Amino acid sequence: MKKTTGILLCLILACMAFCACAETPAAENNPFATVGDAVTDKSFYYNSSGYYMILTEKDGAWWLVEAPVDEKYSEMYTGILDAADPGAAFDEMLAYVHAKPPASVEKLSELPLSEAVLNRYAGKKMKDLLADDFGFDWAQGFTADESKSDGAAQILRPADSEGNVYRIPFSLVYTDPEEPDELMFFMNMGIYSYQFCFSGTEETLKKAIEDGTWEEMEIVGTGSFSGFSADMEQSFRQEINAPRFPTAEEAAAIRTVQDAVRYDYVGFYSDNYDRFFLLINGTDCFWLATAELDGRYRELTREGAYDALWEYESALPVTVEALDWEHPPVPDVSVYVGKTVRDLEADGFRIFWFYATTADPAKEEYNKTLFLPEPGGEELPVSGYFSYDDFNEYCLLDMDRGMYKYTFAFDCTAETLEAAVLDGTFLNLTVREASYTGISDEAVHPLLFP
Repeated sequence: MKKTTGILLCLILACMAFCACAETPAAENNPFATVGDAVTDKSFYYNSSGYYMILTEKDGAWWLVEAPVDEKYSEMYTGILDAADPGAAFDEMLAYVHAKPPASVEKLSELPLSEAVLNRYAGKKMKDLLADDFGFDWAQGFTADESKSDGAAQILRPADSEGNVYRIPFSLVYTDPEEPDELMFFMNMGIYSYQFCFSGTEETLKKAIEDGTWEEMEIVGTGSFSGFSADMEQSFRQEINAPRFPTAEEAAAIRTVQDAVRYDYVGFYSDNYDRFFLLINGTDCFWLATAELDGRYRELTREGAYDALWEYESALPVTVEALDWEHPPVPDVSVYVGKTVRDLEADGFRIFWFYATTADPAKEEYNKTLFLPEPGGEELPVSGYFSYDDFNEYCLLDMDRGMYKYTFAFDCTAETLEAAVLDGTFLNLTVREASYTGISDEAVHPLLFP
């Protein structure tokens, strides 16, 4: 029913991401001969075409079990929605993956709160959760208007009695109109998340936030464990999507363009489009992979046959050479979370692109220029775009420094970004998330084509 709907989470997990909170047991202590042995009524499943993981409890401990993923599994997963009988196709995929021995098994050192502890929250209030240092992952309401149930999240920003402002993604799920009104909050503590239910609707929640009574909302029933926290989920995504840097041995094994683009790279064409270059960021140096283009490339480009063009390009053989360039290490940009734009620019970062959402479709603009202030009083013209989105709220600034580029996320929208530029507070915007995003083409292009 409603509660089980809220538990359908989608995570990208990587075993190495648990290095700080898990231990890898010796083979003789692995209690799971197959992936299916980890399946219980207390298991949580995280999967996509590229991974299949189970978070499960056994003998009082919690374990992360990773299935070996191969091409057949990926094909089975991606084919489920198009199958004549999706349910049967899903069951077939489960049978296939559950029969395999685990690729890895990890025993987690941090335990979730017990049922006994969660039961004590029955009848308590939101302010009690905050007092016990729970944080917010996200919240969910229900609606009888199917058009509102598109999975997107709007951002709520309630303030508590002490003036602390929280950022809560809130989404709506379609339900039977006869179902009782209910709100679900997913709250984190440590690496785990917990679900608490409250009476109400989107409208009553927003009114309670507006009039300052939202902390008095009373928990309906008891709390329940709901898997990993959103912060852990984000760290897993970053880990699995992190760029790969080839060793000298891996670089020597690159044979085609498709091999090369598995790594952190930036691509360039020669002036007459007879060669395609891929500058690859290795562990110890930069590598240059070069592919020769022929008339087929120009023919496909003229035709606009982009799928065929990529198929042609990706199969091209390449020659690979090490470059005798200075090779700075990729920095840990997490240290910039909480810093301001002023701090970033003082540290040598240069803004070259922006993106922000707006809830006003009339403000959508895909060739927007903002004159962003710099610490010295100058203004820097920066191109970007405002994108219409009446649920999600994002503001991203792409910056480069030296050989690399980065993306910094801020808690604002197109409107608040423009307001900050106009009222002089732009330089005080604070970084919420930071990530390395690749080699700076602006920095390396002059080196490749002096």
